[in-house]
Amino acid sequence: MKIHGRDVEFKRTVWAECELNKYANGSMQQLEERLNADYVTSQVTSARIISILSRAAEMAKKYEEPDYEPNPLTEDEAMTLTSADFRKAFTEAMQAWAGEKPTIEAVPKKSVKKTAQK
Repeated sequence: MKIHGRDVEFKRTVWAECELNKYANGSMQQLEERLNADYVTSQVTSARIISILSRAAEMAKKYEEPDYEPNPLTEDEAMTLTSADFRKAFTEAMQAWAGEKPTIEAVPKKSVKKTAQK
């Protein structure tokens, strides 16, 4: 997705899993509890998840393209987004976490009537 004029991607990696596990004090259930807590706690937790999965994607891209300069979305930067953009970023981050890929909807081709050739 485009955020502040750049493409931001999210990726679930071993590093990201370790970072989120540390943030949750070794309990992914605690991470879920933070997401379901009061507004501030849930938003700060969401921003942390967004930034970790963004950084993971940028780290991986750096290894794939050695000249690439990583520019992950930080927690502070995520907190500057509008509510709608924040929700969209969180949704995309969670899709990356779950391993879901956005699908492209195919548009059916218009049927073309063939005419008899003489």
